[in-house]
Amino acid sequence: LTIKDTLSKFHGESDTGKKRQLFSQLSNATWKWIKDNKKDAPSLALESKGEKDKRASIEALSKALARVYSSSERKSSDLGAAALSSREKKFILENLPSYNSEQDETRPAQFDAEKKLPWEEGGTRYKPNLSNSWIKNAVEVLKMPVVSGPSGTTDRMFQAIKYLGVWNNPVVPVDFRMSLLGWMLTSRDHSFHEIMAVAKTYGLAYEGGPDCYKNITPMAEDELRNNVCNSPGYERLFPDEVQYHKSIDNDNSLLYGPVKDTLNQKTQHNPLIENQTGKNLAAYNDSELPKMFRNVTAYTTTAYQIQNIVANDGKFVATQKISHLINGAKSKANIIEAFTYYYVDRKDPAALSAKKKEAYKQAFVQFNGLSFGLQHMVRVVSFNPEVTADALYEESLEHNKQTDAAMKKLPRYQGKAYRGEAYLKNPYSEGKSFNIDKFWSASKKDSFADNYAKKARGITKDQHGQEQTSIQTPLLSGVVLEIDASDAKEVSAITVNEKDDVKSMAVNPRLDEVVFLPGARFQVDKAAEKVAKFENPVVKLKQI
Repeated sequence: LTIKDTLSKFHGESDTGKKRQLFSQLSNATWKWIKDNKKDAPSLALESKGEKDKRASIEALSKALARVYSSSERKSSDLGAAALSSREKKFILENLPSYNSEQDETRPAQFDAEKKLPWEEGGTRYKPNLSNSWIKNAVEVLKMPVVSGPSGTTDRMFQAIKYLGVWNNPVVPVDFRMSLLGWMLTSRDHSFHEIMAVAKTYGLAYEGGPDCYKNITPMAEDELRNNVCNSPGYERLFPDEVQYHKSIDNDNSLLYGPVKDTLNQKTQHNPLIENQTGKNLAAYNDSELPKMFRNVTAYTTTAYQIQNIVANDGKFVATQKISHLINGAKSKANIIEAFTYYYVDRKDPAALSAKKKEAYKQAFVQFNGLSFGLQHMVRVVSFNPEVTADALYEESLEHNKQTDAAMKKLPRYQGKAYRGEAYLKNPYSEGKSFNIDKFWSASKKDSFADNYAKKARGITKDQHGQEQTSIQTPLLSGVVLEIDASDAKEVSAITVNEKDDVKSMAVNPRLDEVVFLPGARFQVDKAAEKVAKFENPVVKLKQI
């Protein structure tokens, strides 16, 4: 058929399938005519009016066809793991000869992998309406990518398997959903959220948000990490984790920036890590753990003070406390000057005058006398003088989320743990049950908790090593919590509070640190009692 005859049949055809075939024939015919009748400028100038009109009409038709059905924005070579099969390439070559890269017509056709794919993707044809309430909720509230809006195809497909009576037998809905994801994600017709959210209306579990990729039934988290999470340099990490760790690596973390080098060093593979995780060097480095464990290491630095403020208090109270720390840090101008010289600007100490060197030495002595929270804020302000409480609060929310996830990768500890605490009013009445909202650090050894509680009660040692206190009666302002732990986390292999000889297993852990996660629940089995002057009151807790 001529182009004119094919166009006439196209306009008169009512059957959708046949109309699509005629559309394809028209596209091929116009492309072939333009290719076969290509001329240089002088030759075009010699064409008759009829020839020029014919050329103009065919070129206009070709452009109109392209507007009705454009191609993808991607090429076959962009598809990666979803590359076209030989059968698919053959089908395209048979129907679209323009995809033959072989110029010699006597030789077999070769599929042109650098030519744009011959189908329209949802993201190519449709642009989401950003003022639509569904789209706004997805983008602004759930922070989910959108491509072309809720998937109507998903809705039709689920309707179809219900109508055909094959729901659950033999078609398992979650497996069917996986096939839809495999189909429409690779072809960029829809985003993950646009497919999953529609499937949810048919009763399939789904909650949108950054964590949604970690729970795609029937695949387990490890299957997803192994087979889907493949961002270069961040293998086995989910999208929210990749974004988070890139922020740390690119020096965009206010809270962790001052200790970033420590994080990378402390989470390198060591014998204790291998003992606790069961992973040798290769397996460990190929896993998500080196990146994720950085959060645990960071928590064991003085950063925990700010993280626990955010975990324990609402935004208003937390930002007030953080503001107080920022102002306190800024008032230590001499300490910040010393930190900036040595750790921010990394200048040569040899260039300092004797007077300035002594001043900086005294500044570091003063620094060591500050509270842990103020110590860390001095570091933060040294690196980021314009830091705000709101920025630290928002960042710490994400740190706490990632730290909680990383802690859950650590070995479980069951047994005795000891924690020293200071308080103004005794919160531990016998029989009381309670949940914690922040991370709780503890030790398997009671001596550390004992020393902390004594310090809280004002008990120190004189020059002869004898205990002394200005407190005349033993007040319960410092207490030792003796905890019967059932689900704490071992952190000795990656904490900053153990030396390398512990990591190499040359000696046993000194602190033997464990951490209880936010949400842990406890019961007071025995309340504190009055004690002798230099003894600590003890509260016995059981994790339930």
